Amino acid sequence: MLTRSQLRNYDTERLKNSSSEADKASEDLLSRLDEIREQRTKLISAWLDPKSALAQALIDASMEATKAEADDIKAMGPVLTRCADTIDGCKKELETADATGRDNPCIVADDRGKVSITRALGNLPENKWPEQYEKRTNLQHTYFQILDKATKADEEAALALYKIRQMPPPFAPRPDTGPVDLSDEALADQAANSEQGKNGDCFFLSSVAAIASTDPEFIRKNVVWDPETGTYKVTIYENAVLGTIKREIIVDPKEISDDPDRVRGPNGELNVLSIYEAAYKKSALGSVFSRTGGVPSSAMLAITGHMADFTLMKPHSFDEIRQGLSAQPPQAVAVGTNAGAPWDVNPAEQPFDKRIVPRHSYWVKGFDGQGRIILVNTWGPGGGTSGGVEYPGEVHLTEEEFRKVVMQSSRTVP
Repeated sequence: MLTRSQLRNYDTERLKNSSSEADKASEDLLSRLDEIREQRTKLISAWLDPKSALAQALIDASMEATKAEADDIKAMGPVLTRCADTIDGCKKELETADATGRDNPCIVADDRGKVSITRALGNLPENKWPEQYEKRTNLQHTYFQILDKATKADEEAALALYKIRQMPPPFAPRPDTGPVDLSDEALADQAANSEQGKNGDCFFLSSVAAIASTDPEFIRKNVVWDPETGTYKVTIYENAVLGTIKREIIVDPKEISDDPDRVRGPNGELNVLSIYEAAYKKSALGSVFSRTGGVPSSAMLAITGHMADFTLMKPHSFDEIRQGLSAQPPQAVAVGTNAGAPWDVNPAEQPFDKRIVPRHSYWVKGFDGQGRIILVNTWGPGGGTSGGVEYPGEVHLTEEEFRKVVMQSSRTVP
């Protein structure tokens, strides 16, 4: 993917000027076509043998191929112009995003568009920290969208240029994954920016998000786009008496769009979580648990086909979770919270930045610079309200705080 500095320095005039190169290459081919046509005429008049018909057919085929190639190359001119215009638009969007980052001393972005929290956060009251976490996530999503759009335009322009020069490109085009981008960067962005709908499936969404952020290749192997039918084939595992049964469930993006209760990305976007959610709801257990709720360990079994490494009544230790996240392949981690008041910690009595939704599931993003675990709420970066209490979209907890509010945790097993 293009970096911020590469996008800023991108010379789109070179792409626009290459349109004339496409016209010249097309004209050269048409000149060649005239030569072939002239040779065909001479052949017909000079070769009266019956076998000449075969030679004429071969020449006609060559003429058709040359004409098609000339038309294809000529069509690349408008493609290059469109790509240049797209990249110019991305450069303007980048300027706006950069200004947003400069105006906030609590966040900083690297050249790849990854946004981090700065030490200036410590100058704010702790109840203002979740707001900064949300701003960081939103800015990172903005950078991803800008850089991803510019990169796709750059790749399309590169393919056009190689076609003009009649050379094979040194890279493979992006695989067709349908309306949802399944690249590493896109999956990480979707995991961080999804908002749970009205279904009671936080346990399932937290597991999908955790896996998408730690093992994107697994997602690509189990969510496969079929361009002929315009549907996704999603692998889900069902519980059975003698073990698990692998099912391949067909999901039509149009069906998802018609579901008002679905999980969605920013601006209602379709994403990999909504695809998995739709597939799970079509499974035997998912059709029930999507409404009633469940635990991440059962979701991980349905997604991976392997029993999760899970705990009950107390979560894994920080050391165990760190080891899992750094393993190869990394273990995805999701947790289930306790019942809240009156038996456990009352969220309403906790500082806003420490509030954990009772009887809810979060996924583990990692650890911050102070060694606190980062829990991501499936309600989205902006969090939400339940029972008149507001909750943040991301919470950072010490191990002691973590153990007071989390009663069980689950880790995927390869």
